[in-house]
Amino acid sequence: MHSVLPWYHEKWIPAARGYTRVAPRKKFRNAEHREITSRASWEALKSDIAAGANVERLLINPDNSDIVRDRNFVEDLAQLANQRHIIVELSGGLLSHAFYMLSKYGCDVECVDLFAIEEEQLEFNKIVRDEIPATIAERGESVEVVKVCGDALLEALKRKLVEEALEAFDANTSEAIIEELADVREAIDGILGTLGLSSEQLQSSKDRKKKKRGGFGNGLMLVRTSLSPSLQPQIEDSENPQMRSIKVVAELPRSEAVFNSDLRRDANATPERQITITLPADGQRYRSAQHRIDVPTLSGESHELSFEAQLERQGSMLKVKVLLSNAPEQVAFDFSKAPEEGSKK
Repeated sequence: MHSVLPWYHEKWIPAARGYTRVAPRKKFRNAEHREITSRASWEALKSDIAAGANVERLLINPDNSDIVRDRNFVEDLAQLANQRHIIVELSGGLLSHAFYMLSKYGCDVECVDLFAIEEEQLEFNKIVRDEIPATIAERGESVEVVKVCGDALLEALKRKLVEEALEAFDANTSEAIIEELADVREAIDGILGTLGLSSEQLQSSKDRKKKKRGGFGNGLMLVRTSLSPSLQPQIEDSENPQMRSIKVVAELPRSEAVFNSDLRRDANATPERQITITLPADGQRYRSAQHRIDVPTLSGESHELSFEAQLERQGSMLKVKVLLSNAPEQVAFDFSKAPEEGSKK
């Protein structure tokens, strides 16, 4: 019998999304990995996070069973992990109860050898800093690395630049922003080195553009343009108090999502619907309205479907969910058989 067995002393309600041994990992960055061994270390962690600490992974390795058998601790841990997107790693057989509870609350949970099932591999396939593979190997994980060169390296670095730019966009504190901008700069330097360009050349191009078009220091947002008569007053100066100002993020205008449904025919003249959704690249969440689309069948009849899409960006990855269902049929009424006015119903 295996030494690690689950136990549970109350009614078990399975997690809606199921249980996974290894949770999806975020990118390896300058975030803390913390360990909780007692209630004192738990309180210290909460204080540090409130003060701005960036914790990515939390190892629960208690020196006794008091905190993990405390329902309030498990609920507080789940709430903190979900709010801060922290991966919780459990170590030891007495944490099986906490595993079920945290999974039920929707946390990303990892267990150390929970049932000794086969090793799980995680795919990354992206450029990382030079010392990252060795650091991961020191933590006991097997690492597979490939060297990228030439045009493949340039493409990989450009992808890395997009990833880091989105990480900087998602950062919310000055400390986090400067850390992500350092990654952006490192990706830029890598691209320059691959192309045989220097930082001086980049600076020269930057200065040339600034002289011709200005910088971003005045915070001017172009809202719209339109054709107008030749006699038109000049644009207001950025220091003009009459210019409308926006100081709240929620008031910033956003490009609206565009939904299009086109009826097309493939090479065999089979009718099909092409759904196109246009979104701004910096968008994080989008949920379309429920659209009804009709798709002609091979017999020539029209079949109506209900279409709904949900898009969510997690770092540089875009998750797309599409819900297709048969549209509810409208009840048909035959008004030719309606009773005449004045007749008994």
